Amino acid sequence: MTSPNAPCEQETATANRTRGPVSILIVEDNPDHATLARAALEESNSWSLDIAATITSAFKMISAKDYDVLLVDYRLPDGNGLDLLDWVKKDSVVIMMTGQGDEKVAVQAFKSGVFDYVVKDALFRTTLVDAVEQAITRLDALKGKHTLAASR
Repeated sequence: MTSPNAPCEQETATANRTRGPVSILIVEDNPDHATLARAALEESNSWSLDIAATITSAFKMISAKDYDVLLVDYRLPDGNGLDLLDWVKKDSVVIMMTGQGDEKVAVQAFKSGVFDYVVKDALFRTTLVDAVEQAITRLDALKGKHTLAASR
């Protein structure tokens, strides 16, 4: 049975079709990790990708452009990735990336509103693409609900 709040297929398709290409900001200070993330995402889809190496440069980029998804490294030269969350727009999804799987950091990240937490390990490329695809699905669902609510 369909929920009365669920968008019909045509409305969802229209909302998805009218949105431009998915815009992703990778905030990563290690050039090799940034290149790996970009390559994994470019193989998977034709998303718009930008890279920032610091919180300061990411803040400037976020101020100038709306990003759908932010992939943020935890450890950055000018702070930790959670410092950036206050500047992220509410309709963006943040995925935290880290070289060390730290349970305390993961809990802190989720409590701060991070959508997913990806460890840079042997499965990083696959895990990252899966996390971004899930984030985009969530964005589409949220934007579809906003479109329906605005039309009522």
